[in-house]
Amino acid sequence: MNSNALLSRMNFALALGAGRMPGAKFDPETVLRGAPPPEKSDAALALFEGALLSGDVSKQTHDTIKKQLDDPQVTGRLLDDPQRTPNLGVIAGLILGSPEFQRR
Repeated sequence: MNSNALLSRMNFALALGAGRMPGAKFDPETVLRGAPPPEKSDAALALFEGALLSGDVSKQTHDTIKKQLDDPQVTGRLLDDPQRTPNLGVIAGLILGSPEFQRR
């Protein structure tokens, strides 16, 4: 797979998670099976890794996604904003675009 294909896959996954894919809707409650959405990104990441990858995620992928969840460009917050609730669509999109998900 080339870098263009990887980038296209990640962009598709993020658009799907953000609800910007015509004809498709991301419903985090379905993925979480009715559990209340977590208030912390680490907890949300763990739940989505379990739900979407059955916990089969490499440390490198986990650490890369976790780092992205602290990035203001990803979270949409300013550096001095208080921590917001996790953006479940972004978390799901990053996991769906991960190598582990694509191997499934």
